[in-house]
Formats: sequence, C-alpha cells, structure tokens
Amino acid sequence: MKKKIFLLSLVVLALAISAFAYMPTIQAQVTNLKVELNGRILDLTDDNGNELKPLIVDNTVYVPVKALGKNLDLEVKWNSLAEVVMLYDKDEAIYNNKANLYGVYPTTPQYSPIDGEYAPNKDDINIGDIQIVALNKVEEYVVIQNKGVLNVNLDGYTLVSEDGGQAYTFKDYEMIPNQIVKIGDRKLSKVDINWNSEKELWNNYHKDGIKLYSPKGELVSSLTSK
Repeated sequence: MKKKIFLLSLVVLALAISAFAYMPTIQAQVTNLKVELNGRILDLTDDNGNELKPLIVDNTVYVPVKALGKNLDLEVKWNSLAEVVMLYDKDEAIYNNKANLYGVYPTTPQYSPIDGEYAPNKDDINIGDIQIVALNKVEEYVVIQNKGVLNVNLDGYTLVSEDGGQAYTFKDYEMIPNQIVKIGDRKLSKVDINWNSEKELWNNYHKDGIKLYSPKGELVSSLTSK
C-alpha cells in the first residue's frame, strides 16, 4: 500500500484512551501545522467534526491516528486488553469462524467440559493466555485454549502428564484467540494433535493431572483430576 504516512515521523497515539493514564506526563506544543498527502491537505477532525491539531514533542510531530486513518480510508480500533492501536484496510476486514484476524475479538467463551472431562479447579494454575481447560483420562486427551487476544505460537511449549511424566513438545503450532485444541492418543479419541506414548498418559484409578510449561520452563497452566 503506497499510503506512506510517515511524512513527519508520525507517532500514532491520540485516541484519548484512559488506559494510558498511568504513563508519565509530557509537555507538548499545540500547532497549526497541516499534514499534506500527495498534494492534498488532510482533514484532521474527530467523530464530531471538531478540528484536531498536530502536537510537537521534543521536535517530533504527533498526529492523531484516528483522524489520520479516516483520511486514508483505514479502520482504526483500540484493543484495550492488549493495549494495541490497530489500523487496517476496510476492504480487508476479513473474519473467519473463530476470530477476527485483525485482533478485535469477542469475549472469550467459557469452555464447558463434556462427560468424562475434568475441569480446572481453584487449586489449578493459569498464568498465561494458553490454558488447560479440560482433561479426559479415560479417552487420553487434554484440551487447551488460547484465552488471550493475540495469536500465540506454541513452538517449544511442553505438556507433561503429572503421574507418568510423559511429555509432548509443540513445534511451530500457532493458536488464534479463542481457539480450542485437543491433544491426545488418536487411537482412543478424535484429537487435533496426536500424542504418541508407549504407555497410558494418565492413571484412571487415582488422582492425576497435566501441566503446561513455556519454552523457558515456566509453569503456565495445570489441571489435576480428582
């Protein structure tokens, strides 16, 4: 796209978002500068038609991103959870059946375990976006979900069965927000990813569980059965 907008070292954070209230204050100079694109003076106004003026901070010109996006026929969205300002072409606002590819996602649905599945309890650990949401010891599978607002590549993440110690390490597998993936023994159940093991992954007769570790070896999520 030839709409190169970095004419004046544009830095784009003028959405008046309360999430940035904790950030340090700065001294800015309000200017009457105009922004020109291919010989056309851009109309920098807010949603109510009020004029928005560029600012100068430390010799750098700052232009309101939403007004700029409107002039370039770009959609501008604010993702409050990820704290990301998103710009994308309106004619490319493509949605699939699982998530908005540009990061504006609906509320993550709560996974509802089915018969035979154990759900997380108050003692289980969930400190990341990728969480273990169900475990079926009889049919030998575990269910994980991306509960964040951004894609996560699971390359290097490792699932470890608690009692037997068997491990499965992901290789370059990317999960989109809200996506649910079932990992287990393909001989016993229908799964998305096959976890080959010479012996049973979980003990069906007493307490057992599953843990998920990050590539750095940090415990990300766990689920323990009764």
